[in-house]
Amino acid sequence: MTAAAPDTEREMQGLERRLLAIRARLDALGSELFEFWSTRGPDWEHGGVHGHHDRRGVPSPNASKSLVQQARHLWAFSTWYARREPTPAVRALADCVYRFLIERFLDADGELFHRVSRDGKVSEVRPDRPDQLFTAFAGTDFWLIDLGMAFLHWPDQRWIGREKRRTRTCNMLESWNPMPSPGAYLRVVTWVDEETNGIVRAEAYDFRNRLLKEFSPGSFARVGSRYELRDMEIRNVQTDSRTQLQFNVEEPDKLSLKHLP
Repeated sequence: MTAAAPDTEREMQGLERRLLAIRARLDALGSELFEFWSTRGPDWEHGGVHGHHDRRGVPSPNASKSLVQQARHLWAFSTWYARREPTPAVRALADCVYRFLIERFLDADGELFHRVSRDGKVSEVRPDRPDQLFTAFAGTDFWLIDLGMAFLHWPDQRWIGREKRRTRTCNMLESWNPMPSPGAYLRVVTWVDEETNGIVRAEAYDFRNRLLKEFSPGSFARVGSRYELRDMEIRNVQTDSRTQLQFNVEEPDKLSLKHLP
């Protein structure tokens, strides 16, 4: 058997040290993330995990909870229990989210609701077919997919650069439709404020990759420790029509739509 050359041995030793260093960094990062979510995430009063936290980790009291979000936390807590820390405390975290999913998201037919309020009341039922998301809302330029920015949850998300928009430095995110079809978006480009993570602008492209819509967030209002969007305008470039969406920041469940001439 031929012995490995000294250079090869040194390379392997260097690679092993590097992998061990990466593992140590990932272990530390994982511990920090688990510490955050295990202490600030659970909503022990209503069940599941809080639907939104501000940048300081304070839960938003009236934020709704989505099916995708709750399922991700259930997977994370369950995996941590199975691989890192099989303790009653971690099991309790996973059980809290599991019970909330089963009791609040599951309907009588075995289907799952898309979103519920903090206390578990149904606030959004997912359409039966993906193409139903591309249906006009109340005869305006807003489609159902626009109201919840559902394209930000498509699996194919690509960072395509940085650019200034409205004096703000933004990261550009390109979201690709996993099931493109005529009458639906092919892709959406979103400019995300690098400092606040707020959406500064978005452009939606049709099935033939032609610009279809422009989203322009308007003013913001400070509500407690966070900023809430007051209004947004959407312009259909191909039909030259506009619609304005106005939010009631004092009563988040209320909104108004106005089709502009």
